[in-house]
Amino acid sequence: MSSRTAWIAIAAAAAAALIMGLGIGAIVFAEDMPPAASGIAPTSTSTGTVESPPLSIPAEPGTTPGTGAGALAPIDDETTPTYGTDEERQALLFVAEGLGVTGIFAEPELLLETADKVCYDLERLIAQERSPAYATRVVWNESLAELESEDLAGFANVFTLAPTYLCPENAAYASEVAYILGI
Repeated sequence: MSSRTAWIAIAAAAAAALIMGLGIGAIVFAEDMPPAASGIAPTSTSTGTVESPPLSIPAEPGTTPGTGAGALAPIDDETTPTYGTDEERQALLFVAEGLGVTGIFAEPELLLETADKVCYDLERLIAQERSPAYATRVVWNESLAELESEDLAGFANVFTLAPTYLCPENAAYASEVAYILGI
């Protein structure tokens, strides 16, 4: 077996293990989440339409949502702040291009928007004193579950690069979450 074939086999096995791990994590973590947090949107019986829940960080089991010192109001996409300087944002785009980020995250505007959202969500989770394991469930249910399989690697790159370049104060926490997610 040539070394190239061996590396391809190793990469395929690693990709399969990552996908299986994400699938198992989704099943395990989804069982502990309330319906809105597990990605299941409530339906309206009067009109027959599906309403999407507001993007918010669900409460940990045993707590009341919206209470406590770390409770934050739900966010919409218009209120996500911009993180990093112009130079840091350009460095992030340069590194992402060098890594060959493809799929929907190859678009610079979407990549930066997602990176800002990652930093904001990490900041909120830290302010609420959420554990990295809890943050993993939030990332899975709010970000990864909606992505097509070809975009998962792109999101993994954005998730690991955003704290490094745009919000370094959250990098250690993000590293723990990334470790649990296997990215």
